[in-house]
Amino acid sequence: FVDKRISITKISCGEAHSIAMTNFGGLYSWGFGSNGQLGLGFCEDSFEPGKGLVKSRRMIPEKINITGIKDIQCGKTFTMLINKENKLLACGNNDLCQLGFKSELKDNKRRCYDLVYPTIIDSFSTFEVIKISCGEGHCLAIINDSSFSGIKCPWSWGNNKFGQIGQGSTIKINLPSPINL
Repeated sequence: FVDKRISITKISCGEAHSIAMTNFGGLYSWGFGSNGQLGLGFCEDSFEPGKGLVKSRRMIPEKINITGIKDIQCGKTFTMLINKENKLLACGNNDLCQLGFKSELKDNKRRCYDLVYPTIIDSFSTFEVIKISCGEGHCLAIINDSSFSGIKCPWSWGNNKFGQIGQGSTIKINLPSPINL
């Protein structure tokens, strides 16, 4: 980095993308961004047909237009962020409901949309997200639940083919739900 006051404090890697966080809460991303997981405002469909896969690659770190981030985690083709207000943001692929927002039902088919910019996940609007961890297509978060005297609770969502989100089934969960311990 040209500015010697900036240093990297955390990095996280997905399947083919990487995110770095600076000491000032800024972010840089690079790698493959075909589903918006780089948070730079594009996905494969943003480019002319046939050129999206090539143009979705970033070979050097690029600054994401966001500040105030205090934690980062990458899944396979998505990225989760916690900001200084303890709100959860997501970008990238949502094919397995791993971003934690409600999908739409259209023509009797469930549609999950990719996000190309870091976007606040509404499911946690009344909670503080303390920690996030991502798998290939699922997430777990520790939530500070003020309705239970500030008890920290685990929540999960996303792909659940093997029961990895701890909800007692193998059904995909698109909205974050508390895990009963």
